[in-house]
Amino acid sequence: MKIGIQISSLKPLLLTVEQVDLAFAKMQELGFHVVQTQWVDFSVPVDNIAASARNHGIESVSVQDFYDTVVEKFDYYTGLNSATGGTWLCVSRIPERLKYPELFLMDERFDVCLFLTF
Repeated sequence: MKIGIQISSLKPLLLTVEQVDLAFAKMQELGFHVVQTQWVDFSVPVDNIAASARNHGIESVSVQDFYDTVVEKFDYYTGLNSATGGTWLCVSRIPERLKYPELFLMDERFDVCLFLTF
């Protein structure tokens, strides 16, 4: 079994390129090698996030954010997931208007890999 960390737990430390690199270094030092990438500040370029993860032996298995944020910045999130080698694009905080599977699945962008829990 691999034990990972949601890096959103470190949100206050994920505001700059330097902070992201330091956070990944600290995760490696603590023995974490698997992460779910979430809430890295948008000012940190995707390529820097991916390079930092690689440089510290960190595997990002997924990217997650709030549903409305993912819909609004869909290309960013799919790019981040691809760059970091993630398999899953996860969403949380499903809006009340969409808490019915037949409505949610109408958005064809989510037909490849979406993990939802209610």
